[in-house]
Amino acid sequence: MSNISDIIEQFILSNIGDDCMMELSRNELATYFSVAPSQINYVLATRFTVEKGYVVEGKRGGGGYIRLMRIANDNDLLKSLYDGVGRELSERQAAHILGRLYEENKVTEREYDLLMVTLSNRALMTPTGGKNEARANVMRAVLERLMQYKEV
Repeated sequence: MSNISDIIEQFILSNIGDDCMMELSRNELATYFSVAPSQINYVLATRFTVEKGYVVEGKRGGGGYIRLMRIANDNDLLKSLYDGVGRELSERQAAHILGRLYEENKVTEREYDLLMVTLSNRALMTPTGGKNEARANVMRAVLERLMQYKEV
């Protein structure tokens, strides 16, 4: 049986539509699922990230809304992924980015596998730490190179 976060995620995915965008009220969605608004925040923050190809914008207050957009344009996708890589990148975040690149046919299955190994904790083991920073640097370099190709 699915947990409530899975159910909320599936509901949003099934309603995002062909235009790859939807606006929703956090409070209305929380009421619909009988959960606290923080549960909606949690789903949006963990399931609809830039690494997974989404941009979430919000406006608080009485007329507040959440706008959820799926990044569809190749250049926008790569730029958004690049911009989303901070000073550090966890192995899990890297896996999400690589998964999105694979889903969008920006990397082959073989390239995906090789990059997963390259960005793994095991491969980035250093005596002084810093693997998340090194991973972020490598990921940015990969995304920069992908943006240079005409047909990605």
